[in-house]
Amino acid sequence: MLRVLVYSKNHKEDIQNFSSGAFLNFVNLFSEMEKAFQKEKFDVLIFDYDKKTLEKLSSLRNLFSTFRFPLTLAIVAKNEQVDLVKVDDFLSSPFTKEEFEKRISVMEEKKNYFNYLSDLKNLSLEEAEKILILKAVEFQNGSKSKAAKMLKISTRSIELKFHKWGIQSKNENKNL
Repeated sequence: MLRVLVYSKNHKEDIQNFSSGAFLNFVNLFSEMEKAFQKEKFDVLIFDYDKKTLEKLSSLRNLFSTFRFPLTLAIVAKNEQVDLVKVDDFLSSPFTKEEFEKRISVMEEKKNYFNYLSDLKNLSLEEAEKILILKAVEFQNGSKSKAAKMLKISTRSIELKFHKWGIQSKNENKNL
């Protein structure tokens, strides 16, 4: 379940009505947001997009590590220019429930990806390589050649790694 901090005066009711399956925490003041960040970890921050808030968020982001600061979803007025370097995603206002749910779904996918990267940061290069290759083969339904193309390495490299790790593929078991 996503933990979402909402700093939006203009869309609070829509967000409450559209959100299902997410833990929502609403704040009205920027100082409340700072305190909330210090107390607990949020996955996503939803806020009304404006320059003043972006500047404050930039300084706040500097206080936290990259893996501690939540993903940001900005709610912007139609036809407003968005600085995508400063936000992770945006949603144009007014928005439908389906649009909101889609953006939240994308944010959840990003969160899972960043959690995966966070888990990898304490691994050795060899351990990370093993996980990456095994995940690629799993993603390709056991096909080492497709996984190799995806990873831009040779199939032989994957076969040698499997041998080194003592892993037999399904095809090898049939030949025994």
